[in-house]
Amino acid sequence: MIYINRYIKSHFKRFFLFVVAVLLGNIAALLVQFKKGDVLNNALGTDYALLSQAIIFLIVFIGLEIVFWLVEFRAQNMFVNHVERDMKHDFFSSILQMGYSKFQNSTIGTYISKFTILIPQIKTTYFSSLMLLLSFCVKIVIITIGLSILNWKVMVLTLVLLTMPMYLPKILEKRLQHFQKQHVEKAEKFVDGLTNILQGFEVIKNFSIEKRIITRFTGINFDASKASLNNDNYSSLMRVLMAFISYFSYFAIIAFSAYLVFTKEFNAGQFFVAVGMIDQLSYPFIAISGCIQNIVAAKVLKTEFVEFISQDRNGNAAKVIHFMDKIKVNNISFRYPGMSSWVFHEVSLEIQKRGKYLIQGESGCGKTTLINCLLRYHQIDRGTITIDGESIDNVANIYDIFSIMRQDVFLFSDTLRNNITLFDDSIKDTEIINILTRLGMTKYATGEGLDTFVGDGMLQLSGGERRRISMARVLLSSKDVVILDEPISNLDEDNKKMIQDYIMSIKDKTVIIV
Repeated sequence: MIYINRYIKSHFKRFFLFVVAVLLGNIAALLVQFKKGDVLNNALGTDYALLSQAIIFLIVFIGLEIVFWLVEFRAQNMFVNHVERDMKHDFFSSILQMGYSKFQNSTIGTYISKFTILIPQIKTTYFSSLMLLLSFCVKIVIITIGLSILNWKVMVLTLVLLTMPMYLPKILEKRLQHFQKQHVEKAEKFVDGLTNILQGFEVIKNFSIEKRIITRFTGINFDASKASLNNDNYSSLMRVLMAFISYFSYFAIIAFSAYLVFTKEFNAGQFFVAVGMIDQLSYPFIAISGCIQNIVAAKVLKTEFVEFISQDRNGNAAKVIHFMDKIKVNNISFRYPGMSSWVFHEVSLEIQKRGKYLIQGESGCGKTTLINCLLRYHQIDRGTITIDGESIDNVANIYDIFSIMRQDVFLFSDTLRNNITLFDDSIKDTEIINILTRLGMTKYATGEGLDTFVGDGMLQLSGGERRRISMARVLLSSKDVVILDEPISNLDEDNKKMIQDYIMSIKDKTVIIV
């Protein structure tokens, strides 16, 4: 997973700080163990001068161990949180690079679930587990060195017995991945289903279908809960088995160390140090098994993330062009997949740069679908659409050429200014005020009016006001071609006349009115 591991390179300084803190902390912990043995031996030998010295060193090493622990935890937290932030940034950027039609293949809930479930799961099961694995491996190496200094027989026996639990996750790898994948899939379906239900809240209330919706919610909630429970139960079973093997190994090593005391190979202090070291090793070996279990289970999550990030966004589109002359629609036909009837058949038109055009027809005749084909939301079945002789299928910057005002207007939960400029700080307030005045929205055509917050749950704008905001947004954009979908509906006669006159006065853009 080269793509995933590049996040480690991006935050290498934090990762390196973590490694250094882990190394120094474990060296301090090893010295603490040896000094504890010195304290015990000196206490039994009644050499109070050496005892006092040993106690002072013990306190110093304990203090250093605590300091390095703090640095380790802070470095780890900074690293995994910055990685999660960057993953969300990359995932969001990948979504915005998608074509609109491809974006529509999944629901909003599915995309949100990637941010709330998939990425946090990768953060926890892979990156956090990877850092813990490194920490435990360093601890094992340091303590193993300490045990070899103390007694090589104890070291060999400890490594042989305490490594036994580490083989379980690899043996059961496929089952681990199966339950992890099932858990994530059901959690994403839950978020998707819940989002869909809440979007239909008005329908639920108007048709009094609360009981049926609760039944529907109960179903998706049960599926998600069951998958989560299965995953947790399997993980718990793994931990219990690993703990059983580790405790059995721990007692066997303690018994052997006691035997060394009986045979006079160990004194009391050495036995005390050995028990402390073995105790410190037992948990890392159990925890390493859990870390490996998580890293193995995360493989399917990383694959899903990388496949999404790496997918081709523009298909075969490779050329960046500037609209200079004309757009030609030549005998195009379109029908939706699985349908036998044409939405429109053999339609042709030619759009000259800076011209004004009206696409007119009865409701349902395919006007909006024609515009969507022009924007490459749909793939036409026959014919060609070209911009200055280049097929739109080859144009990578199609959205840099067209700007559209839809009948259903979306507003960000932000200021009126940002909804019109779309967060472009280069557009001056005077330009916004001028265009709002010309569109008949004089009550907002002030600095204070532009600071008004609009959007869902905020200032309630009429349908006509929302459409005029959308029109201002489109006309202030730098796009060459402006498409206005029923720009004067829901307006009184005076405002209709004002907007019609304004549209006819536009000289620097190609205007298509539907």
